Amino acid sequence: MDAVHAGDQNDVGVKIILPSTIYGSPRFYSEAFQDAMAIVRHLGKPDIFITFTCNPKWPEITAALNPGEKACDRPDLSCRIFKLKFYTLMDDLLKLEILGRVKAHTATIQFQKRGLPHVHILLIIDAECKPKTTEMIDNNVSAGIPDRETNPKLFEPITTQNIHGPCGNVNPKSPCMDGNKRTKNFPKSFRQSTKVTENSFSPLYMHRGPDSGGKTHIKKVNGNDFAVDNSFVVPYNPTLSLRFQAHINVEIVHSVQAVKYLYKYITKGQDEVLLGFGEETENDEINRYVNARYISASEALWCLYGFEIHRKHPPVEKLPCHLPD
Repeated sequence: MDAVHAGDQNDVGVKIILPSTIYGSPRFYSEAFQDAMAIVRHLGKPDIFITFTCNPKWPEITAALNPGEKACDRPDLSCRIFKLKFYTLMDDLLKLEILGRVKAHTATIQFQKRGLPHVHILLIIDAECKPKTTEMIDNNVSAGIPDRETNPKLFEPITTQNIHGPCGNVNPKSPCMDGNKRTKNFPKSFRQSTKVTENSFSPLYMHRGPDSGGKTHIKKVNGNDFAVDNSFVVPYNPTLSLRFQAHINVEIVHSVQAVKYLYKYITKGQDEVLLGFGEETENDEINRYVNARYISASEALWCLYGFEIHRKHPPVEKLPCHLPD
């Protein structure tokens, strides 16, 4: 009745709330977003965006598999190993300061449809260490194929984990294709040097073409050999890729316009779908949370183990504000 009197036809019926105290609920992620924006208001925009994905071919995983098993058959292994790697990565970033002295960070664990866990990390760097110049950007981020002869240990993870697609006419069924359209803006344009523009989300990284000394790599695409060059390389930090031997995408956040998008992206929560017939008179958040979420085996085990799915620093305290009576 209150909704009818207020003229809000979308809020008719009984409303059942799932509180933010439930770890991983929509209201939990909504508060996580508000907390992250409070940190931004106090310390400024994030400077570095990192995506770190579990590698099912890590020796710690493959060595523990039984004969005939694949990593996808043992999500318990993937979860536990990735958790240890994630903690090690955070120590490298916060204690060893590989990318500079970190003033604040936000990290959220998410899960791919195929089950592999990955983490999105946003870092706010101290003013003295912020990657402001193209030289500082190039010291932190690379977008080129390493030399196979002089740097084989870095060549392996980049050519197996940080090559996009290929997509387009060569591979029209690539996951990044939406009909005939490339959704991830690959391949990139060749550039002799990194360029910073005002309106782009991140700098235009140096992608040297084969004619300018850039390396190429032959990759099998639908059974055919395809020469990928630097235009297909997902930006990375050489130290982190060499250390973790996995997909680690490192991006410099240049535009302040991308701040809300980034924090909403990492606090979006799980995918949901709900289908029903008949008149709905209840706005039941608990029912949607229980019955409408897509949960992979890895995510289920991650939650059963009690591993964290979100962290931030510095802590944010909510003030008990209320409207006047």
